[in-house]
Amino acid sequence: MDDAKIFLARVLPWAPLGDPNAYFNVHWTFQKAGYARAAWGGRACHSVEEMVKAVEFAMKGEGTRDIYFCTSSQRFAEQKVTQSGYGYAIAKREAKTAALLRSLFIDLDVKDKSYKTPADAVKALAEFLTVTKLPRPTLVVTSGGGGMHVYWCLDIALTSQEWQPLAD
Repeated sequence: MDDAKIFLARVLPWAPLGDPNAYFNVHWTFQKAGYARAAWGGRACHSVEEMVKAVEFAMKGEGTRDIYFCTSSQRFAEQKVTQSGYGYAIAKREAKTAALLRSLFIDLDVKDKSYKTPADAVKALAEFLTVTKLPRPTLVVTSGGGGMHVYWCLDIALTSQEWQPLAD
């Protein structure tokens, strides 16, 4: 989990500790026995440590498949309580409620989607960087199915209005 902690600390726009209006969302899919299709779970977190604990919780769950996170902080979360009385929050993940972002990113899908092989995706990324004259990415992380997520981490957090033209 140390790698996850380092990665999340670099990619997400962590607010000063205690900011009650900055939520960071991690969510996952899971399919338990008897489920016709996968369901979704998730948590809104205030710190890297809390997010890592949520990922650990998800990984222990029956039938957990994929884990995702939102790259923006969110201003609102809905408070929930489990049947056993455990309280948690779910971030209201919408573009209009996004507060800050600290990375630009590309999702490169492989196989039946955009590229046939991971090598094709890497070649396309290299060509893209040459044509656009963008700097080398800060981080490249493999994703399900042989794809990859490519991140350019920023030194400062940007509002969604500042971030959007750069992302476009």
